[in-house]
Amino acid sequence: MPAGLPVPVWVCAALAVQAAALHLRCQVVDPGYVPHGTAPGLRAKGVDALPPGANGYCSKCLCVQPARCYHCGDCGRCVLLRDHHCPWIDNCVGAGNIASFGAFALCFDLAVWCQVLD
Repeated sequence: MPAGLPVPVWVCAALAVQAAALHLRCQVVDPGYVPHGTAPGLRAKGVDALPPGANGYCSKCLCVQPARCYHCGDCGRCVLLRDHHCPWIDNCVGAGNIASFGAFALCFDLAVWCQVLD
């Protein structure tokens, strides 16, 4: 089998270190949680009492959900622009960390391909 493209070791190492740093950032950065209990009395008033632009009311978090906000069953919180709950980072991917998650996925894939091509 012919050898793959020569990839310098430092490139693979740099991508792996960058992927590890972005992985940690995705774990610790707030993905865009909506604070609990922002509207505890709203349930009694009904759906008509929602402010303009609200998506709904979360009975688990007792909060008004802004547009494109969804409740995560794994985190137990409502997350702005929630994409998914990622088991790799043990956190939701939302408005606060989606760019870091995309960069992490790209660096991780490139680091793996560096090893495959070597």
